[in-house]
Amino acid sequence: MEGHFTVTKGLTLAVTLFVLFWVTPFVVWGVGLAVQHVFRTADIHETVPPLLIMALAWETALIDMFTGAHEGVPTVIRYVFILGAPLSVTAVGLWELHRLRVHYGLGLQGLLMR
Repeated sequence: MEGHFTVTKGLTLAVTLFVLFWVTPFVVWGVGLAVQHVFRTADIHETVPPLLIMALAWETALIDMFTGAHEGVPTVIRYVFILGAPLSVTAVGLWELHRLRVHYGLGLQGLLMR
């Protein structure tokens, strides 16, 4: 009876079409607005994005350490998993802060004194 149209199949089709054509455009539009308005931390000061991403990366690492993430993994590999991302993000963030200071004269000293 796979070829017969049933009420369940019709309802599933209606819900799928509703989500596809009505909900999805709003989700995509909302993601665009979030990226445009919420994540524009450089409007506060140009040094805020690298500082914020470094803080968030270390916060995630601390959460992973205290919640016991990657429990089944050997200890050395576990610490590589937990500390690899924040260390690399910190290196890139410090390099970005260095470039902002050297090329544009923007440092942390005048962060809120604009």
